Amino acid sequence: MRTSVLRIEDSPRLRNSLVGQCARDRVKPITIGRACYVVLVFLLTASAVCSAKRVELPAAQTQQLEPCGLFSDLRVPALLVPGSEPTAIRIMSSRYRDLRQAKDGYDRTGVGLVAFDGTTFVPAGFSDDPGMYYYILLISRAFHLSLARSISAFFVTVLVLSAAVGFAGLLLVLRGWPSRIFGIATLSGLTFVAYRLGDVYLFEFAVPVAVIPWIVWQVWKRTHDWRTNVLFVVVGVVIGLGATVRTVAGVPALLFALVLVATQFKVGNSRRVISTCLLLAGVLCPVVYLHHVESERNAFLLTRTAIQADDLSRHAFWHFAYVGLGFVNNPYVPGGVCDEIGKAKVWAIAPEAPYLSGLYDRILRREVLAIAADHLSFVFLTIAAKLGVVVVIIAVFGSVGLVAVLFRPANKSVWATFWPALLASGLPVVMVAPSPQYLVSLITFASMCSVFCFDEALQPVLAYTRKAVEPAHTKYLTWWSSVKDGTSV
Repeated sequence: MRTSVLRIEDSPRLRNSLVGQCARDRVKPITIGRACYVVLVFLLTASAVCSAKRVELPAAQTQQLEPCGLFSDLRVPALLVPGSEPTAIRIMSSRYRDLRQAKDGYDRTGVGLVAFDGTTFVPAGFSDDPGMYYYILLISRAFHLSLARSISAFFVTVLVLSAAVGFAGLLLVLRGWPSRIFGIATLSGLTFVAYRLGDVYLFEFAVPVAVIPWIVWQVWKRTHDWRTNVLFVVVGVVIGLGATVRTVAGVPALLFALVLVATQFKVGNSRRVISTCLLLAGVLCPVVYLHHVESERNAFLLTRTAIQADDLSRHAFWHFAYVGLGFVNNPYVPGGVCDEIGKAKVWAIAPEAPYLSGLYDRILRREVLAIAADHLSFVFLTIAAKLGVVVVIIAVFGSVGLVAVLFRPANKSVWATFWPALLASGLPVVMVAPSPQYLVSLITFASMCSVFCFDEALQPVLAYTRKAVEPAHTKYLTWWSSVKDGTSV
């Protein structure tokens, strides 16, 4: 079966130069000054939220073209939302538009996760996880804030709170000032990266940073009491909340917690099972609640609109698989990694297919399987290229941990605990593309692994130092005591 070629007349075939330009524009080098500057950002965030002003978009910019993606040579009209307000944390224009439609839909119906697109009612933020569209509007209603300030309050609170909890946890769990300084410096850099990327992608930083130090601290304590139960429930709720906003933020953190409890928590089997059940119960609380809200939304849309039940379920797997094949320049998925490429392919075959619907998914599944059947070597080449980027990211940001394994093989247990989370974080990169926003989770887990490996490798050095210094310290204390007693000669 031969696949039809989508021709894009206005797309220059200059992938290398475009990728280089986009990389320079989007990813800026992280210096020590910028890492320290994040502290000042925390202090200025409140004023940034309060000082947001309405921005009118010039008419001359309405036809501005921009790259569809970092790994795409397709240029599409920039999505400009008239009358939009700036936010303290950057957010994609499409998500701002979807949030505005969700707010309009709730004002008209009083039903959560229902949006009004100007003509009819539709699911709010259908291409995303639903959490953001529920929590931000909840903040807006509870505190009577505008949409832009609600967005700012939501993302700023998540960023600042997760960084603060992570800082406190690292100071508590790390066992020496050298490792604490290294951990704080690493966390400062990660916080700056999350702030620069913004949007829902900062949840891929916030969830692991907030939960990893505390669950490691509890497991290393090797105790189990009511405080332990509370901690596991809280950790589960945090992971569940993150998963409702960004699935990639919750799944790796949950895998890390489960592996850590199963392999490193030195308590009885029954207590280990109880801890696991409490953790999973905490995860399910926000997930089940959002599912209930979605059920109410679906019931409303099925009775008030012409939407079919199959179109209310998001089918994104084959969409990501198809557009991900554009990572390597090829004639089968022209235009590179870009959502518009998948849409154009489907709508050229079935113009009536709703975005990410069941029909949409089946068409792209057929196209992906046809390309794999006819050009299997190309598919392997594309996957291998993305895997190479994943390996490089782990090697760079986990370099300290990898070096620590050479000096202290016991660190292999730390790496073994982190590997499932690293693999889960790398899957979206392999499926779609190594764009910066998809790398946040992978970078965070590799960096946190380095911190804990460095702390573990430092313990023999600290023990030797204490052993060497202790006699002299004891002699000094004895001498000082004699001086105070007046018995010194």
